[in-house]
This record gives sequence, structure tokens and C-alpha cells, in this order.
Amino acid sequence: MKIISFVPVSGNLYSITLDDGPAKRTRAMLDLLAEHNAKATFFVVGQHALRRASDMLDIVKEGHEGVMVVL
Repeated sequence: MKIISFVPVSGNLYSITLDDGPAKRTRAMLDLLAEHNAKATFFVVGQHALRRASDMLDIVKEGHEGVMVVL
């Protein structure tokens, strides 16, 4: 795994992180982000991610990051 601690950018940059199950509201969050052409990092719980694998695939397919937390 490559860890990046600094990325040069020009213009305004915002970081959006979401603590998400994933759950029923995941699709609505993805739709809202797409509407605003925004990307986010989703922090998800491992057991929920396994149950909602299609949401995890959508997160990655739509250009977001998914960080899995195993409890």
C-alpha cells in the first residue's frame, strides 16, 4: 500500500468523509455527490460492507474511496 501524505493541487480543494454503514442511505449519498460532481471517502464497517457488497462496488465504480473498518 502506498501512503500519500501530500498532493499538490491548484484551486480550492475540499475533503468529504462519510461514516457510512453502508446502509440504505448510501445510494442517496452517492446520488447527491454525483449531482455536485463531488468525490468522498467512505469509512465503512466490514460486516456491513460484506452484506451490502453492491454499495461498495458503486462507491469504487463512481470514483470514491472506500475505507473498511473491521470491528
